[in-house]
Amino acid sequence: MKYGTFLRRVNRPEQALAQFAAILQEVPDDVKTMRQMALVLATLGRFDEAEARLKQAEALDGANAQTFRILGLVRES
Repeated sequence: MKYGTFLRRVNRPEQALAQFAAILQEVPDDVKTMRQMALVLATLGRFDEAEARLKQAEALDGANAQTFRILGLVRES
């Protein structure tokens, strides 16, 4: 996941998205990766997909503060 986060931070969202998707293929319940993927989706203007990914993370991880914070940012966009 670190490489995907790096790609997101250096403004390579399409590559980051591919990296996170590959991780979720291997570990479908990885909530941290879901949150990172949601940030990338929001960067790309894909807000509905970002929100859906965050809701999936919330369902798996309960009331996680990071998930709610990112969800708030996505909804503001």
